[in-house]
Amino acid sequence: MSGNLQEIIDSVSGAGDASREMDDSFREIETETRELHSSLEEISASMRELRSGGQQILEAMTILQDVSSNVRTGSNDISGNAESIREAMTVIQQISAEVRNGMVEIAGGISEISNAVQHVMQVAEESGRLGQSLNGELEHFKTS
Repeated sequence: MSGNLQEIIDSVSGAGDASREMDDSFREIETETRELHSSLEEISASMRELRSGGQQILEAMTILQDVSSNVRTGSNDISGNAESIREAMTVIQQISAEVRNGMVEIAGGISEISNAVQHVMQVAEESGRLGQSLNGELEHFKTS
């Protein structure tokens, strides 16, 4: 009789431990979800930067077109227009660097998301195993 009681106590203790482990797993999933949300916000910010960079590139290209037109119409203004072209090229180089940096950030964000998803999947698998273990322990308490 005392052996059965000890067995029941051990089973209840094991079920409690499994329940705590499952609770920890859910907390970890919640943390990973928050990190995923943060990564998505970073990607969104990077996309806004890219959109802004694209608009700046279009503006710079418009400037280049205007400068080219001015060069064709007035050979006397060539030296002034050449300076404008150099400035526009500097702007394009700066914008290109910003776009490149934005793309690197997006790639990093995607990598973080991938890692977070893999971790969430691992935690979910572990939670499933713990749930099955808990169910197995609870079967000991069922009466026919």
